[in-house]
Amino acid sequence: MCVATETSGQQYKSLPHKDGNFILDDSLENIYPNPPTIGAVVGTYAAVPYVHLQLESWKRLCPEIPLLVHDDASPKAGELERLCQRYGAEFQTNTNRQPHHLGDLTAFLGGLRWADRRKLDILVKCSRRWLFLIRWIENLQRLALDSQYATFSNYTTSFGFGFRTECIGLATKRWATPEFFRPTLAVLRRRFDVFVEAYIHKHAVEFEKSNCLQAVRWKREHPIPPDKTGYAPWDLMGTDRGRPDPARRWLWHDCDPPSAYAEMARRWGLPYEVKDFDDPNQGNGTGYPPDFQTTPFSKPSAWAGLESKYQRFLSNVLPVRKVVVIGVEGGWSLFHLAMDFNDAVLYGVDPFLTDPETGEWVATHAKNFPNVTLLKMDSQKAAGVIEGTVELVHIDGDHRYECVKRDFELWSPKVAPGGCILFHDVAAIADVQRFFSELPGRKEMIPDHFGLGCWYKDR
Repeated sequence: MCVATETSGQQYKSLPHKDGNFILDDSLENIYPNPPTIGAVVGTYAAVPYVHLQLESWKRLCPEIPLLVHDDASPKAGELERLCQRYGAEFQTNTNRQPHHLGDLTAFLGGLRWADRRKLDILVKCSRRWLFLIRWIENLQRLALDSQYATFSNYTTSFGFGFRTECIGLATKRWATPEFFRPTLAVLRRRFDVFVEAYIHKHAVEFEKSNCLQAVRWKREHPIPPDKTGYAPWDLMGTDRGRPDPARRWLWHDCDPPSAYAEMARRWGLPYEVKDFDDPNQGNGTGYPPDFQTTPFSKPSAWAGLESKYQRFLSNVLPVRKVVVIGVEGGWSLFHLAMDFNDAVLYGVDPFLTDPETGEWVATHAKNFPNVTLLKMDSQKAAGVIEGTVELVHIDGDHRYECVKRDFELWSPKVAPGGCILFHDVAAIADVQRFFSELPGRKEMIPDHFGLGCWYKDR
């Protein structure tokens, strides 16, 4: 178990007072001292030329902060360790090779443990291809002090997702805690190849609970759209993964070709050419270890990305004790809901679970979730089988207007007062969009990922 650092921040001294919907207590401590201390971890699988550039950038731009290189048990681990020793950086490697996204999660875990031991206030996690070309420490320190946020990232238009992990700042006091470590270790043990951006975003939203005076003032002055909550936008991180930075403050993945990295190597006197940066994964960086088995989230899904966003609908619905998912398909939404509400009972309803391919896939992976029951039947029959009230229903079955209407009429009477019904594809399928738009009552919607609508039942 990892215990958060006990570094206390500046404290305001005055009586509590109201500000909008907040009760502010000026005596609450800020997360960060002035100035916060910073360390960095670079996550990689082999990719020696990229890591060498990272080390050179660190030596030239911010040599006063500690740096850790975290490798995912690659065959280049020995070479990377010797390179780190030359530069005075620290090095760690996984004991066993992880699937691509889980390898990324181990960089978060290993980096946070390391930052906690060093009593650092902020850990900056970078991918091997996110390369700073300017000094960045003071910029992050100012943002941390101004916002008192626990996480620093940015939105990327090229993916339509409100969060990226190629360059991200984390408050050690919030992140290096059991609240992040326990579920993440459970994911690693199960070897579920999760969507890392969605997973980290979900925790970032959970950790954004600061209501000290400075934080509330900053939030009021910097309003953030609901799908981009959970972090303070860091202006030194790009917003378009396909467009280079005009100011040339960094190099980043698809924005910059191998020639851009080779040019920096030439400027800094490192012995690499364009061909050395042609294969950033060195043939296997995004692959899977030979013994890796498929996971509940191995198949693509239109629901991907929503697993970190739908929770905002439920702030006034909790606790959720029973969930019904109408339309299971590959199980993406069902299994994510099962992980998020592990104390609830979940029913996956789908007549097509009798299909040999789909049914066998879902049934196999449902064994990992003891709180899930699969019902191989249509929505109408299931409504007569499932007893009692339900806090959350997810309708994603037959998308014809009359079928969506029938599912709503079947299940809305069973929804507990204060509960809700989610509708997928409200931005992608005309019949679903039409029914949701006609539905009276309090509603919300997320337009991304084919659209997710939420209807609330009055208390």
